[in-house]
Amino acid sequence: SSAFDTNVLEEAGLESVGTFLAMTKNEEVNLVLAQRAAEEFKPPRVLAIYPKSPQNKSQNGKDKVQQAFTSELNIKSWNKYLSDKEVKLGETVLKQLGFEFQKTHLKALIRTGELIPLLIERQGSLQVLSATENWQPGDRIIYLLHDPKPKLLKRLSGSQQSTLTIEKYPTVEEVPIPSSVLESEL
Repeated sequence: SSAFDTNVLEEAGLESVGTFLAMTKNEEVNLVLAQRAAEEFKPPRVLAIYPKSPQNKSQNGKDKVQQAFTSELNIKSWNKYLSDKEVKLGETVLKQLGFEFQKTHLKALIRTGELIPLLIERQGSLQVLSATENWQPGDRIIYLLHDPKPKLLKRLSGSQQSTLTIEKYPTVEEVPIPSSVLESEL
């Protein structure tokens, strides 16, 4: 593939990027490509979508590559959701009040495959989210949410949008926080 050709990567401007993200449907290719980009071009951040325990067990170059988005990502399922237009683009801001509950709620949605965190905005800087990112109150998380609404129901409701727009969704925003916690934090 041309993605492995150093000249092609150079022409694409890889020498001047701040972040390199390898994101194809082949997770092993992603890891190899990211390792190669890290070794050849040394961008400040190198991320890739790859399986939790890659078959390539050698650490040679892997320590330079961060896992993108989440370690729970099922790339085949999400490719299908995207091609079937079964996704919504959303955002949420992590709040100080009830932060641990909100974080736990989001992690549960990620674990069940309902949500992929894509980007994080912190202190005015927007970056691709790594799987090991430590979230903080005030962080703005931009994500994809799986929306398995049947196609007929979508057409009947008129929600046949062709482009994704960032919105807030109750599934993500409505975090159950015990009143005792809310009272103690006030």
